[in-house]
Amino acid sequence: MKSGIVKVLLVDLVLVVFAYFVLQDLAWRDSYAASRGYSAVTAFSLLTRRLDLKNGATSLVSPFTLDWIQVVIALLIIVNVAYVFGAVRGSRPSVKAE
Repeated sequence: MKSGIVKVLLVDLVLVVFAYFVLQDLAWRDSYAASRGYSAVTAFSLLTRRLDLKNGATSLVSPFTLDWIQVVIALLIIVNVAYVFGAVRGSRPSVKAE
């Protein structure tokens, strides 16, 4: 059981670090757009996001892309629910027919 929780915590740590880098990338994109005089407008949908840049009459529209933060959160939930389900299921006493 202890090795299982260590594995889950290690996966959680990797996913949280990945989420941190994704958030840093998004912040970098917004700051870069601001340094060029554009205002960034982000539209979110289920597992997708779109970044539109506007500067006066100029508008740059990006296509919908995968929103990695939502994917990482979904993976965190799936991994932890699977671990809890397995731990609860594995801790039940087995009933043997005599």
